[in-house]
Amino acid sequence: MSTAAGLYNIVADQGSTLSRVIYYKDPAKKPILFNGYTARMQVRASYDSLDAILELTTENGGIELGASDGSIALFVDDVVMASIQEGIYVYDLELVAPSADLFVYKILQGNFAVRSEVTR
Repeated sequence: MSTAAGLYNIVADQGSTLSRVIYYKDPAKKPILFNGYTARMQVRASYDSLDAILELTTENGGIELGASDGSIALFVDDVVMASIQEGIYVYDLELVAPSADLFVYKILQGNFAVRSEVTR
């Protein structure tokens, strides 16, 4: 897993549940297995912002790694999404290997756009 991070822009709706599944595969299109891995993702106003607007991890239930299909499921409930202001933010998604050396692999990055809610 030593390739450069892919670019994937996420569009989410304020006040709506965000549920997205991403499949991570090797160049031969075979799923990459995540046995023992954890994952983390942060959304910030800009790359140099000190505070995260949103943080998803395998520990807090915001990310679930598939056992055999290379899937990475992202989940943010509607209440949390309602609290995020409309705008274009940045994010990245990292995998943390189950190793004493704690290898970290950034696999995705991009914009995280939140569209304003009309119905309240």
